[in-house]
Amino acid sequence: MCIELLDRLDFLRQAERACGPANPIGDFSRIYGISNRAELVERLHAETSNIARKLAAICDREQCVNAQRQFHELIIQGPRFLRSHSLRVGCEELRTRLVAGPSSGRGESRSEVGDDPPAAPPPPRLTVNIECKTVTLDGMLHDVTSDLTLRWVKVLTEHPGEWIASSKLKDHDQQLDGARTSRLRQYLPDAIGTLIESDTGTGSRLNLSLAYLA
Repeated sequence: MCIELLDRLDFLRQAERACGPANPIGDFSRIYGISNRAELVERLHAETSNIARKLAAICDREQCVNAQRQFHELIIQGPRFLRSHSLRVGCEELRTRLVAGPSSGRGESRSEVGDDPPAAPPPPRLTVNIECKTVTLDGMLHDVTSDLTLRWVKVLTEHPGEWIASSKLKDHDQQLDGARTSRLRQYLPDAIGTLIESDTGTGSRLNLSLAYLA
C-alpha cells in the first residue's frame, strides 16, 4: 500500500498540471467524473492532503525525517507543492527505504544477520486499495468510485480462479450481503472488468489469464 500511495502522488502531480487554466482537463475529468475545473481542483486538494498525511505517518515509522518534512509541507501548501523538487527527493527517499526493507540504514550487514533472506514473492498482478478507491493491474492504477465494487473485486482477488456465487459473497465480506454483481461491474474500467467472468447460477471469478488476450 505504501508504494501505491507514492505512485498515486505521481498521478496527482500530473493532474495538478492539467488543472492549470491553459490546460485541457479531459482525461482527468473522465477519471474523476467531474467536468467543472473548480470542483476538480477541490477534489485534487482533498486527495493530496489525505495521501500526504498517510505518507507522513509512514515516514515517522520508517524514520525518514526529510521525507516527512516534505509531506507536512505538502499538507500546508496543497497540490501546488507537488511540483516541488524537494518533495520529489523526499518521495524517492521513502521509496528507496521501503524497497530496501526495514533493516536498511539500521547498521546491519549480511555478515551480521547470517544468510541472505529468501527472495520475496512477486507482488500480485491485481491489487485493491479500498481506502484510496483504486485497483492496480500490473502497475497501472485505475480509479473505482464504488466501495462495494472494490470489495467485490477484493474478494475475487483473494480467491483467483474460484467461482463465487453472489449469495456467498457475504461469507467473505458482510458488506456484500445482497449485492448484485451485474450492477457492481458497471463501475469497473474495461481493463479490470474484462478479467472477471460471470456465469448465471455459478457466480463470478477472476481470470487473470484473460489479460494476455486483451
